[in-house]
Amino acid sequence: MSNSTFDCDYFMRGDGGLIASCSDNGECIAGPPNDFEAYADKNGRCICESGWTGLGDFVDGRGMDCNIHISGVKIWWAVIIAMHFFQLLFGMQVLKEMKAAGRSFSKDKNVRCFVSGQVEAFIRIVEDVVRIATGGMVGSHVLVTLLHGIPGAIFWGYCCPQLIEGFLDITLKQSKMDRGAGSEAMAKKMATAKNLLKYQRLVAFFVFIVTPYLTLVSDEPGYLFLISELYYLGCTIMGIYMAFICALPAISAMKKLIGDSNKAAPNEKMTSLLAKLTIFHREVRNNGFSNALSCIAFLAFPLTFNLQTYQICFGWTLAPIIIGVGLHTLRPKKAGGKVRPTTTTTTTTSEED
Repeated sequence: MSNSTFDCDYFMRGDGGLIASCSDNGECIAGPPNDFEAYADKNGRCICESGWTGLGDFVDGRGMDCNIHISGVKIWWAVIIAMHFFQLLFGMQVLKEMKAAGRSFSKDKNVRCFVSGQVEAFIRIVEDVVRIATGGMVGSHVLVTLLHGIPGAIFWGYCCPQLIEGFLDITLKQSKMDRGAGSEAMAKKMATAKNLLKYQRLVAFFVFIVTPYLTLVSDEPGYLFLISELYYLGCTIMGIYMAFICALPAISAMKKLIGDSNKAAPNEKMTSLLAKLTIFHREVRNNGFSNALSCIAFLAFPLTFNLQTYQICFGWTLAPIIIGVGLHTLRPKKAGGKVRPTTTTTTTTSEED
């Protein structure tokens, strides 16, 4: 275990820190942790026990910490592969039903959203297989770094905005039909949120395309800390904006509209849709809050600065849950065991392009 004769006080570990040197998973020996000049005067280097490493996503902490459990992370990625695989299977079934219901890629935001979700899931599976096979991380392995950014940009920059735009469009149309003062205020709020989604896409592009690739420029720890901070600042902004400013208000407004309509004229289809929306609202709220909270922690607390791998695993565990619940919510209604062709309903968000 750690030896107090030498100083391995990196990442708030060691003497005076909250956690033992080398995260208590290695031995602190004499010598600088790496070859960088900024650490030349450090008299402490971590030698990790078998099964542990300091190499994580974004920050290469080898020689400075032993905080990443190699087998545990690989098992987590295997679980994420399984979740995305089931997302692919379920998504293919729902997209077939959407096609049978007459909903096309060119005219329906939901179809485009879920097709992009399928692409995201496939690339994520490829990335995770490479991670498991090579032990590669963002910043230390070129292919993992390249693959990590693409599905992130698809999910946050296209899939989620398309899904939310569908809810915003329905709420906007209904609010414009209603003449009350509250409906007018709601319409303005939803229109503003929709207009701001283009900035969400820009942030997603920067976070998932620019910041991961910047880790390939230099492996100096101080530089990588800065890139990591930019990554989590962007993730925090996206998570809070998408979940709490756009998605939850739009879904709440839809629930109210459908609930009011169902009270006036009870309908089995509307009751089913309302139940699905309630589930979707809960999942967006819970998963959005959990992801935003974890991103804030990794942005603000130095103790977490080299634990990004665990947060990335956590975040991409949530993605197939969100898409899966979205697929369930917007799945075409079946009549007599067959998919009912879509006419004009509150569950379809189509537009003429």
